[in-house]
Amino acid sequence: MTPTKRLVVALVFLLIAAGIFIVVNKVDLGGTEDDVATPTPRALLFPDIQGEVTMVRVTDNTTQDVFVVEKKEEAWAILEAPEGSDTGLGVDEMRITNALTAIPGLQPSRTLTSLESLATYGLGDEAEYNIVFTIGPDDYTLIVGSKNPGGTDYYVQLSTASNVHLISTYSLDSIIRWLTDPPYIQPTPDPNVTPSATPDEGSTSG
Repeated sequence: MTPTKRLVVALVFLLIAAGIFIVVNKVDLGGTEDDVATPTPRALLFPDIQGEVTMVRVTDNTTQDVFVVEKKEEAWAILEAPEGSDTGLGVDEMRITNALTAIPGLQPSRTLTSLESLATYGLGDEAEYNIVFTIGPDDYTLIVGSKNPGGTDYYVQLSTASNVHLISTYSLDSIIRWLTDPPYIQPTPDPNVTPSATPDEGSTSG
């Protein structure tokens, strides 16, 4: 066996022996058997709230349209809607409940601090919407600005803090949409009814 081969074989044996020594003697390599990589949970936007949403007021700061819904005796009632809204056949309570389910557990995807200009994010005097939630005995106001460049999040502020949070558009769009499409139950078209044709004015038959 050449000297080079003998050196390679010796190194292999040393590595194997070192591995066996570490396993048998449980050499401390800077960790414990219980060490597990645990992701840090994102902070809640409303960390201290308890209970469910019982009132929502949405305001379009551009048009001044307002929509208000409140839960009374376990049923939702629409107290105010933009002028000209189609009231349909009553309140679509399922649509309201589904839209509000995620509100108490809202988690910003990112939080921005030490901002020089709120206008950059469509906030301040440029804010598009205000959404007020009543949860338990307290009211919480979200000031909603523009969307991020990717269109996945709104820039949002709490009325009581200066930080700007990125909140999923999915979580807020169904509520903002109440201003243009209030949650009223609409009649289902009868598929058996055929629209009747109306002759043009002035036309003659024969």
